[in-house]
Parts: sequence; C-alpha cells; structure tokens
Amino acid sequence: MTDATTTAATHGARDLRTALLLGAAAALAFAVLGPWLHPAAGIYGEMDDYEGRAMRMANGEAAGDPYHPYGTSLLILAAMQLGLGPLAAGRLVSAIATGVLVAASHGLLRAFVGPWAAGLGALAIATTEVTFANAMLASSDMPAAAFVALALLGWQRAAAHARTAVAAKATFAAGAAFGLALACRSSSLFVAAGALPLFVFVPWRTALARLAISGIGTALGLAPHWLATRLWGAGPPHPGNAANLVLKYRLGFDYDRIEQMGAAAIQQDLREHWFEYLQRGLGDVWSLLTNDLARCLATGVQGAAAATIALLLTIALLLGLVTRDRRQQTLALAGLAYAALLGLTFTPIDRMLLPLLPATVPMLLAAGARIGPRAATALGALVLATTLASLPRAVEDFAGMQVDQHFAAMRERVQREGRPLVFLCDFGRTGDVPGALLLATFAGWRGLAADAQVAWLRDQVERHHADYVVYSRGRSHALLATLRSAALPAGWTIERDDAVFVLRVPPPPVLGDWQTRVVREGNEHVLSFQVPPLPNGGVVASAGFVVRSPDGATQLLPAAKRADGTYELRVPVAPTLVGAHGLTPVVIAEPGGVIRGTPLEHTFTN
Repeated sequence: MTDATTTAATHGARDLRTALLLGAAAALAFAVLGPWLHPAAGIYGEMDDYEGRAMRMANGEAAGDPYHPYGTSLLILAAMQLGLGPLAAGRLVSAIATGVLVAASHGLLRAFVGPWAAGLGALAIATTEVTFANAMLASSDMPAAAFVALALLGWQRAAAHARTAVAAKATFAAGAAFGLALACRSSSLFVAAGALPLFVFVPWRTALARLAISGIGTALGLAPHWLATRLWGAGPPHPGNAANLVLKYRLGFDYDRIEQMGAAAIQQDLREHWFEYLQRGLGDVWSLLTNDLARCLATGVQGAAAATIALLLTIALLLGLVTRDRRQQTLALAGLAYAALLGLTFTPIDRMLLPLLPATVPMLLAAGARIGPRAATALGALVLATTLASLPRAVEDFAGMQVDQHFAAMRERVQREGRPLVFLCDFGRTGDVPGALLLATFAGWRGLAADAQVAWLRDQVERHHADYVVYSRGRSHALLATLRSAALPAGWTIERDDAVFVLRVPPPPVLGDWQTRVVREGNEHVLSFQVPPLPNGGVVASAGFVVRSPDGATQLLPAAKRADGTYELRVPVAPTLVGAHGLTPVVIAEPGGVIRGTPLEHTFTN
C-alpha cells in the first residue's frame, strides 16, 4: 500500500468518525429536546397521523391512506417494539433520521471542501429552522430527507468511481435508500434526476448494469411498503397524488372537493387546463428559485435578504450543473429537479424543503471552494451563523405549535356557550375537546394572494357553519398577519391573538323547525327529527344527535332514516344516560357541512 493510499484511508476513517459523531450528537439532542419542548401531540394528528396509523397496524386494523405511503408508519411500528408508545416511537424515528441526515450531509460536503468547512456545513444543516421543527415530530418529512441524503451520497460515490466494484455497491445502496425515501414520502421521486450522471457518457453495458442494480435496490427499498399495502390496505399511487395541479390551482388545496371530483373529472380538468397550470407553475418555480429557497436556511427571512440567499443557492446549483465534476452534477441535478417539480406541483411549505438541504448547502460551499479552502470555511461559518440566528424564532414558533393551549381555548368556549360548537382549525383531534361538534383541518389559504385569503376563510366558515376559527401563530402566522390587517366581514371579532388566534364569527341561523321529539317506548328512548329543505340544493349525507352530558362531555350518535323521511335514534335506558342531557339534532350536508337544529333538554329516566 502506497503512502498516498494510506493517507487517503486514514482521512477517510477520520471523516467517517466525524460524520458519525455529528450525526449521533444531533440524534441525541433532538431525542432529548422533543419530549421537553413538544410534550403534547395533535398537529394534524401529529403531522398526518403516522403514529396513529402505526397503532392501527399494531392492532391489525386497516391503515391505508390515499396520500401517504407506509414507510414512516412501518419505522414507527418497529420502534414501538422497544416498548415505546406510538408518539414516542415516532419522535425517536425522526430524531435518528435527523442524525442520518447530518452524517450523510457531512459525507456529501467532504467531497468538495475541507474538514472544517464540512463540519460547519453539517452543523448548519442540523440547526436550520426546518430541521429544528421536524426533528421532533412523528412525521414523514425527516425520515424521507434522511433517505434522500443517503441516496445522494451513494450516487455521488458511484459517480466518482467509474467501472469499479465500489460504484456497483454504491449504486445498489443508493437505489435502496431512494426506495425507502419513496416509501416515506412520494415527492422524494423528484430527486431521481441526481442519478443521471451514472448513466450518461459511460459505455452502454455499464449504463445498463447500473440501471439494473439501481432498479433492484429501489425495489427492495419499496418492498416493505408494497407488503404493507397487502396487509393493512392500499396506499399511493392515488388520483389525489397524480392531481396536485388541480388541487393546487383549481381548488386551493381543498381536499374535500378533490375527493368529490373523482379520477375521471380530475383527468378531464388536467386535459382542459394543462397549459394554464403549466404557466402558473413556471411562475411558482421562478419564485421558489429566486426567493422561497431561502427558507431552507431560515424560514423567517424576507425581502432582499431572502432574494439574496435564494439566488446564491440557485447559482451554486447551476454552477454545479455546468462543471465536469459528476459528483457536483449529481447534487445539482437533484436539487434543481426537486425544486422545479415541487414548485410546479405543490406549494413549497417549509417542511417539504428538507430534502433540498443535502444538495444546496454542499453545492454552496463547493462554490466557495472555487475561490479557496479559506473561502469555503468562511462561507460555512456564515451559513452556520445564519441558521443559529434563526434558532430563537424556531423555538418560539415551535412553542406556538403546542396544542394544549388551543384545546384549552376551545374547551373554555364550549363551556361558556353551553352548546356544541363547530371549530375551524389548523390541527384536529376531536376527542380532546368535549363539546366540539367538528374540528376541521384546512391549509387551503397557502399559495393565495393576501387579498384572497380572507375570502377563502369566509367561504370555509360559511360552508361548515363554523362558530370559531382557532389557528396557531407558529403554524399559520402568514394567514394571521393578513387577518390582522384586513377588513373582516361584519360581525367577525378577534377574541384572542397570542400563541393562539381565536376568531369569533356570527352564529348561523337555525334552519327552520326540525320537529324534534323524544318519547319513551318500553326500555328505549326514541329521538326523532324531520329535516327541512336544505339551502343550495344540499342533501343529507348523515344525521344524528349530539348528546351533551351534564359534565360537558359530548358524543355524536348516528340516526337512521325512516321510510317517511324522519331520522330516528333509539337509545336503550342505561345508567350512564340517566339524568338531564342536552340534545341537538344535526346533519352533515353536501354541500353545506354541519347544520344544526334547535337544541333541547331531556331527562332520561330508568
């Protein structure tokens, strides 16, 4: 072994130890911080309810989801075998994934810059706002980003070793990591362009062999997801995932309406409006590359600072694209393709920018290295200073995501008004708010102009007959800033505006006489009501009674439709129902959301 080979091996071992140390430190830090800073679950069922799906899988129940594959839920299910609850298991998975992201990013950086610059860049990735928030959530975004980073690292190594066994192993490992990334989040597909340098400008036999090896690795990475679809119900692909353009540009991310359209209507809409959507999408891509890309490093940056950071990152990716270094081409292609396709198909919310970190930060420091090692190190220090400066805001926003305050605010209003209430929220777990008739989750305001956001919210309020809008400052600060400065519709009043934003809207009028009756037949109480004609040609999708106990607990009991059109509920006499209860007839109308009748009091007796 030559001296050069020995030196390279020594440096390689040292780099590996450094990467593992940085990754382990990041994983440990977030595993400890998570339970302390984020003690309560409930953000979209903890961000799309992956931990809930893992619990259903553990119980042998159906857990298919039309928009989210099984990868993250399977990881949570595996972590639950350590004796952890689903929420703790999910947070452990995200913390470990953060460590993997940081370690893999250090490996990507060391291909272009020295050890000091690589260490600073890896620390910057560990301390960005998007990393800080998602490292402590039982969500799919951090595991997907971690596997994307591993795939990029494998592709980079394979591109650097032409026709060697090292390239074959790296190609296979990258394919497996890419499959696992797809199994965690479908949008990980957007980084696939990063593999192109492996297949172009090489002998065709080499290209075919690498393509086969990549395909086998990807299939193995996706295999757990495919198996899970057989055991617990089908997941993606789904018309909803294939129709993001319709969802984004036609429906404003109104998931209820996209579900009602159906696959045929979605495809027709795409055929009729594809050129319009493409034009608008290209505008969103331009906005992402020249402004929104800055949120990779600091989500709160705005104005000229955001434009400067975004342009620097975009220029760094473009420089990597035109170089002859295939390792840089790998990251540049992956980063540019992901950014472009994300801008075309979806609103680039902060957490979906995570997979860009292992591409943008290494390419930015690689651009600095063109000047010299000291310039790369100085640039790494500047990037780290930028992310560290944003951490106080990240902590504040993360605290604003805590749901205990929101639930307390809703419970207080249910108790004060003494009737079931409908809330529009940016999170939802109905069991935590006795007396809440509906907790609806919406994010359709994203991507709308400021003057259209109030109109959108008013439409949601009218469609669901809401009593209150309860939003979190940390999650919906852009919408709340609009509401504070806008002229609100008549009767709308802001009751609270701190970490929790509470907006009171005028109560909807009672829809006529529902002819509610309660009679005793033997051992049963028979509750019935007749629904008057619904406005706007609405039809009843389901009906029932909201039964409110003296202690404030509320349950919705479904009613059956009789031949004469009356809705009826038979309640056997039971000790738990003895006493005075509030009864409110309700229907779920399409369109129209929740519509309530006049509440009444009834005393159940043995």
